[in-house]
Amino acid sequence: MQELVSSRTLVGLVVFWRSAVSWAQPIPTVLQWVETFQEVRQHPLFKGLDIRYSKAPAKNVGFTPVGVVLNEGSGCAVVIAEGENPRMRSIMRFASTAQDLKTMMLAAAAHELGHCLRVWQGHMSPQLWSLVAATDEGSPERHSLEKKASFEEAYADAYAFAYMQDAHPKQFPRAFSMMRALRLAAEFATQLYQVEPLYKLLGARGFDARRAAQARVEAAMRDANF
Repeated sequence: MQELVSSRTLVGLVVFWRSAVSWAQPIPTVLQWVETFQEVRQHPLFKGLDIRYSKAPAKNVGFTPVGVVLNEGSGCAVVIAEGENPRMRSIMRFASTAQDLKTMMLAAAAHELGHCLRVWQGHMSPQLWSLVAATDEGSPERHSLEKKASFEEAYADAYAFAYMQDAHPKQFPRAFSMMRALRLAAEFATQLYQVEPLYKLLGARGFDARRAAQARVEAAMRDANF
């Protein structure tokens, strides 16, 4: 696997969790993350994706333990932070059990593959986050792009929840509560992650498990009224 992150934008699950809960567990290894992604990509939603893996020192990938470099077409590269990672430590302090941590890793993997899927389907530009970074803060263009980025973050979360409901239904409520806590954390309140309409909708009515996963995601995003 490559050691360095591509120069293209790394899209990741940004983590700012804090908790008094502490438990002695090692940082998940690159292999454990790869195994998690390999498990998630077996879901019919993600089987058409061409996924590659790379690793990089944690300091090189900002504040996400795992993210994706998005490409045109069906491919994307999963970039995994190797070694000590303070943001991953934040996740681990938040999780009260090893099962919590595994649940969050599965949801994070499905979230990242959701970004890949949106690009593959032609609904999202892989340059979106680069465009955001290139605009002036507070400008109308920046505001418009931030709304688009928030919409895409919500889509990726919806894919994560659809996956968890199908593959790990007993863990779905816990995945939802942990992800919502992340999204509502004061430290996480940036204009790129305004996804509460999705959480309000799912908190009120949940997902209709009778629908196929893709239809569930589309219905939730349509009805969330972003």
